[in-house]
Amino acid sequence: MQLIDRKTLSVLSTTLIVAAVLWLLWAARLPVLTFLFAMFFAYLLEPAVRWVERRVGGSRGRAILIIYLALVAVIAGAIAVAAPRVARDAPALAKTLPAIADQISSGDIAFQIGRSQGWSHQTRQAAANWLRAHRDDLTAIVQSVGARVAEVSANLGWVLLIPILAIFFLKDKGRLGDAILAFVSGDAERAFWRNVVNDLDRMLAHFIRAQLLLAMAAMIAYTTFLAAMQFPAPFGLGVLGGFLEFIPFIGPAITAVLLLLVGIFTG
Repeated sequence: MQLIDRKTLSVLSTTLIVAAVLWLLWAARLPVLTFLFAMFFAYLLEPAVRWVERRVGGSRGRAILIIYLALVAVIAGAIAVAAPRVARDAPALAKTLPAIADQISSGDIAFQIGRSQGWSHQTRQAAANWLRAHRDDLTAIVQSVGARVAEVSANLGWVLLIPILAIFFLKDKGRLGDAILAFVSGDAERAFWRNVVNDLDRMLAHFIRAQLLLAMAAMIAYTTFLAAMQFPAPFGLGVLGGFLEFIPFIGPAITAVLLLLVGIFTG
């Protein structure tokens, strides 16, 4: 009599394989994320590369070089224009955030918000007492966020690999797809999967470009609105909001919470 039947063994082995794959993806998350972002970046540049390629005699390598040189020039120009404003707004933002943290840990923020929202004295006092009682927990959260930011900063080298890997995607994307489809046997199956890959290719390209346009529009809208409402550091917050807009769902939520906190704490 078998202790484990064939169906149970199949489910168990499949579960172990999936768990092993997920563990490998987590262990190699930095290379995997770099690879994915490089692919997204290549999709972002693909229309411009095709447009230039048609005008330089069909040389894709030359078109990629021209696009990268133009991109470097645009980034340098944007930095030259934005750097003075960001440098001007950064000290104000750097002073505001520690002040907000002090108000939260001391409980004073409860009285400030309570007065603006019409809370009773008992409610304001209870909120302040709760903040003081959980001061250590709030400090630990802030330190954890700071550690995460430091970890991200330490891995900025991976960011530099993104445009480098994107060159290979731009240059050999067609051959890469053909190499993958070579493992599919049968002309009918190969034609089917080629259509699937082409549809995914177009869908992903449209998604990436739409997200970029949305991020740019959000950056302009945030900056204009914050400047009109006399927020502190409107340009810096607008740029940050535009970058976060590129992250679906999570990015806009983080921006909304950040702007709400800055608005409340700065009056």
